[in-house]
Amino acid sequence: MTAFAKFDRYITGIFFLTVVTLIATSYFAFKAVLGVHYKQQQEIMLPLYSLVTAEIVRPLIASHYMANDEFLIDHIEQDSVDKKKLLTYLKRLSNEYGMLTFIAIDKHNFRLDSGNQVHSLSVEDSEWYHRLKAQDKDQFADIGNAEDPHLYFDVKMYNADKFIGFAGVGLDLNYFADTFANLKQQYGFNLYFVDENNEVTLSSDAIMKTESHHRREQIVNLNELEWFQHYQKQTDKSQGTVIDTGTESLSVSVLPVKELNWQVYITAPPASEQNAYWQIFFSRFSIFVVVATILYWLFLKSLKAYQKRLVADAEIDFLTKLPNRTYINWWFDSIKTEHTSLSIVMADIDHFKSINDTHGHLIGDDVLKSVAETLSSNVRKMDIVGRWGGEEFILLFPDTEIDQVIEVTERIRHNIEQLPFKNKLNNQSFSTTVSFGVSHGNLANTDIESLIENADNALYQAKKAGRNQVICQPSAD
Repeated sequence: MTAFAKFDRYITGIFFLTVVTLIATSYFAFKAVLGVHYKQQQEIMLPLYSLVTAEIVRPLIASHYMANDEFLIDHIEQDSVDKKKLLTYLKRLSNEYGMLTFIAIDKHNFRLDSGNQVHSLSVEDSEWYHRLKAQDKDQFADIGNAEDPHLYFDVKMYNADKFIGFAGVGLDLNYFADTFANLKQQYGFNLYFVDENNEVTLSSDAIMKTESHHRREQIVNLNELEWFQHYQKQTDKSQGTVIDTGTESLSVSVLPVKELNWQVYITAPPASEQNAYWQIFFSRFSIFVVVATILYWLFLKSLKAYQKRLVADAEIDFLTKLPNRTYINWWFDSIKTEHTSLSIVMADIDHFKSINDTHGHLIGDDVLKSVAETLSSNVRKMDIVGRWGGEEFILLFPDTEIDQVIEVTERIRHNIEQLPFKNKLNNQSFSTTVSFGVSHGNLANTDIESLIENADNALYQAKKAGRNQVICQPSAD
């Protein structure tokens, strides 16, 4: 959540800075020229923030989520992969994010996207793969696919520092073309998205089509543009700098996209009439304050909703770093095709409410994290440990004999019983225990819901019998 907090502060700071700068500079300095310009800038910044956040930052976040998905990494590192399962995964994310998703696997030498297109990773079929793999960077934004141009976000995937492929998303350039055209028609602005090499990646002047080697023959550098050459000669490059190209006057502003190390240059005809400024300032000031307040409130609400959805999409419990219930339920969907039997263990921390009431919720969080770590450290890689809700956890043991499951569960119970905890405020030491309910069944003649219900019933019996023990429900075979 730290990344979300920084992103929240960054966007909020930019928004407030724009508002304060608009009011202060309009009133105290450069009244004639900067007044109308900052009014126009205020009107364009919110759509631009929305465009950059929704269409640039959001796809990049989605790409990083895929590239760091441990479930996906484990699957593609197997000796053979199930392309059907990978396609289901890609389509699910494609539907959630509303964009093309893809994965390129180095070990198996193919690229698969959510449109069920499969390509070899040979130099002839996938020039981009070898070009980006050789570069000392982990994320890229590149335009590709001559027949249907897309802006691709490619993120390298690693397993224990070993490169294993790329994951990412693709955005239709026609969408950007329509968006830029609407902004230009409504506000009169031209936009130039520029990478770290000053090469224009996207522009409202013309969406450049890709050719072989990713439009290498059509690259336009910002230094080649006449207006930018005049802009470079300016000593004052503050927001809204006015330049004279000889044929026209333009104001130039710059919006950084730090996540990609890009910049967005915004050019527009400058405001020049002082009377127009004062009319706007005095007649619209009160309206501006009300609208800005409402927009800021809506902005925060939208940002919080967006953050909440991203956390849910991640399917990882923030506190314990374990898979959450969403992930567990997703795992259930494919378990019958991969395993013949399943043991389910439901675990519940004894008297957890008393721990929170006595020692505080921060100590309670420490207990949850320690129990989660103990559960995870005592199972195999093929087993699943997740947070089911509150102080309750779930352990899944596929294709494992029930006696072995009970033995492992008893060992976990004993290890947790030995964990030392200390309240630093009152120097009071304490320990905790966990009750366990176990169920087992053959997946050919029982359903997972019944196994969960049996494990819950066994957990209830363990609680009723005095807690800190393992109770096994009779086999559901």
